[in-house]
Amino acid sequence: MKPHFVAIYGEQGLPTIQLHEYTALAHSVWGNSMPGEHHFDEAVAEGRMAVDGFTALFGPDGQDTLNSQQMLGDVYLAYDDYEHATPLYEAAYRGLIRHYGQGSEWTLRPLLRIVQCEVDSGHAERVLPRARELVSLANKNLKPTDYLYRHVVLFTSQAFLAAGDVAEGSPLLDQAERLLDKNKTDTSTKSGLAYLVYLKGIRAQEQNHTAEARQLLTAAVQALADSEGPDDIATRDAKTRLQSIEQGGGGHNPRLDAGPISGRHPA
Repeated sequence: MKPHFVAIYGEQGLPTIQLHEYTALAHSVWGNSMPGEHHFDEAVAEGRMAVDGFTALFGPDGQDTLNSQQMLGDVYLAYDDYEHATPLYEAAYRGLIRHYGQGSEWTLRPLLRIVQCEVDSGHAERVLPRARELVSLANKNLKPTDYLYRHVVLFTSQAFLAAGDVAEGSPLLDQAERLLDKNKTDTSTKSGLAYLVYLKGIRAQEQNHTAEARQLLTAAVQALADSEGPDDIATRDAKTRLQSIEQGGGGHNPRLDAGPISGRHPA
């Protein structure tokens, strides 16, 4: 199909550039490809051609350019490559503020991804000021029924819990539970509820409520395996935490070598 587009629209034609963007997402796990069929190199190459093409057409501050940077960040995030994802989200965030203002949903999305990347890469403590900023902006500019608002509440609660701040994280987690309970017909809710159980298990572990943590993490392992897959980082982390409890390790960051929490879980 690509040679056909090039022949009709040219290498720098807008439909050709858009095709690069669609192809990048299709090659990545965001395209719902099956395990073993992910094509990271192809996804990145197509994504970079899209960013370069939009930059040539609309300049580095064009809305399409900024959105394509965010798309490429999504490709990297899908493969837990936070080192490359974070600067793309940062650039998109700064640029989209100029277009839409700080409180727009278009601006809050890359800020949410920045928070996710920092938490998932093990830097929750340093991103807490931005997590607080994100919650404040979401409360002022989004409705609780908004899909993005549920994302914000769930993943900022994760940031605080990952940093060991149960006092700030717990109310957000409770709010996320209420919001998810009201949106059970949402197609993403199965995954969101599995992730919710996982975070509740982390909270119980941080509070040294060992029996409750064991029960929640046992349920989370199965729920995450069903919704995200047995090899997903969150599934593996839940298993590691559960093993730590069984071995008498209790709570407080028993993540060992399970790796960072994945940013792919929807709210």
